[in-house]
Amino acid sequence: MHSPKRRQTLIAAGAALLAGSQAARAQEYPAQQIRIVVPYPPGGVVDPVARLMSIPMAAALGQSNFVDNRPGAAGAIGIAAVSQAKADGHTLLFHSSTMTTSAMVQHENAKIDVRAVLTPIAMVGSAPFIIVVNPDVPAKTLPELIAYAKANPGKLNFGSSGKGSSNHLATELFKRMAGIEMEHVPFQGGGPMDIALVGGQIQLGFDTLASMNLVRAGRLRALAVTGLTRAKALPDLPTAHESGVTGFDVNFWLGYFAPASTPREVVNKLAATVRDITARADVQEKLSGFGLERSNQSPEQFNTTFRNEIEKWDKLLKALGAA
Repeated sequence: MHSPKRRQTLIAAGAALLAGSQAARAQEYPAQQIRIVVPYPPGGVVDPVARLMSIPMAAALGQSNFVDNRPGAAGAIGIAAVSQAKADGHTLLFHSSTMTTSAMVQHENAKIDVRAVLTPIAMVGSAPFIIVVNPDVPAKTLPELIAYAKANPGKLNFGSSGKGSSNHLATELFKRMAGIEMEHVPFQGGGPMDIALVGGQIQLGFDTLASMNLVRAGRLRALAVTGLTRAKALPDLPTAHESGVTGFDVNFWLGYFAPASTPREVVNKLAATVRDITARADVQEKLSGFGLERSNQSPEQFNTTFRNEIEKWDKLLKALGAA
């Protein structure tokens, strides 16, 4: 048997060896091209922000990457593809807060618990939604919209990025708090929803601030933002809270995830890389074009945000009888 002193020496040597191997593994990463899975089609905000980030990320990591669009099933197809990939940091998921609206996503007749199969890495940024309507809707303010909906039940349809998506449940929460009824029409992403909004197939949507380009072109009308305070990018647009839906507060975010069991040193290296990139003035300027404000959360803080939002939306799902 080893003496206590000998055991302590062996433990210390083992810890030093482990630390050295972890540091070496972080330095070696990435060893090949990185696949960034986006669970939506091109358009909207998730795909273009993923592509915006991919260029400086490749430069910072010294390795190329590519965006792999895997839309469908409200993000479940993309989540499944990443959860089944090798947990070495070479396959990442770039997703929105949509994934927190239901911790259990359906894929091929099986449910995936995102908390069990994914590791949060870094939040890129967050922003409120903007409530937009087709210009044919006879409402120029949010109170007018609510009054119109109450006077004309069944005449308004709202779109979303998919059943169970963040803008779907945000609108369901809005309906409950405003006391109105609207029919839900799900799409496979924000881009297809915008096409239907502009075309008049649906009348209302909780959209990203990127839709302000359509507002400025007169193709959509903006009524309010969904945060408790006005968006820095749209200081003249009121909040739903100040427009009569007291206490309404919903934001969305975008961020990176890796398969569960991805080495912590790889997660930390990726998180530090993302934070360094989003700290750049030129990147922040581009992110602000999507209405996003930079996040500086650590992986641990991002994980807390991720799990807290799952609990928040799970309560609404249960109230709606959907969970």
